Amino acid sequence: MAKDVVMLREFQTFEDKARAIKLKTGVSDQLARMIKKWLLPGQKLAVGKHEYKTTIEASLGISCLCDDAVMELMWGLKNLMKTLVPGENLELTKEDCLPVSKGMMIVLKRHGIDVKPEMVNRQIVEMAQGLYECDWCVNKHVGSLQDALKEVSDINFKDWDPLKLASALKIICYPNEKCKYEMFSDDELPKLQALARSSEGKFFENTCLAIYNEIVWAYGFRDKVERRLRFLVEEARKSNTAEVGVDLPEKMSTSTYVDKREGV
Repeated sequence: MAKDVVMLREFQTFEDKARAIKLKTGVSDQLARMIKKWLLPGQKLAVGKHEYKTTIEASLGISCLCDDAVMELMWGLKNLMKTLVPGENLELTKEDCLPVSKGMMIVLKRHGIDVKPEMVNRQIVEMAQGLYECDWCVNKHVGSLQDALKEVSDINFKDWDPLKLASALKIICYPNEKCKYEMFSDDELPKLQALARSSEGKFFENTCLAIYNEIVWAYGFRDKVERRLRFLVEEARKSNTAEVGVDLPEKMSTSTYVDKREGV
């Protein structure tokens, strides 16, 4: 997912980072050329330290950003450095990855997982990323599913979760196929089955089925991710250096689901 929103333009190695940018001496010619090469007119440069902001603005006259949003971005870039910048061989220290991303803590809290900043290690970060991507995969179709059901039904589905919405649409489009009937009440199920007869041809059935399969897969995978994450957190609680191997799909896409989903 990171490669979908962040693109590497150029990578250079600086033998002495202190000489490349320093409050007293300014910005080196090498770094200045690279910054000016890629910064477009009117753009601001996001930097990871306030002293960088002060130095670059004073030396180059370039407006910089260094606020909470930028620090969240920089935290993510640091933790994904090996993926985004394959040429970078420097290993990050634990201090480099702190303070912990507020966004990550929000995701963990949403799932009732309590993690102290000093407990966070790379495996927990990777699993939290997997949890976020599962949440995104589950929730991204909610609006379109609700709109589709509104067109053909007056059923009150305000409090339905994404899986129930997708299951309802599958019942309408594929009334003879196996579905999660148990999540519907005795009043809801007959109405959906009746809609299957009256709504024929109103939906792209293959698309509806693909969305249903995607959400079912994401629910199942999210459960596995959450269980593994809870295990990692418990291990980290015992020892902050706990490292447990985890296999995560590099990118969650429809093509990935076809190969890796289980029980769909």
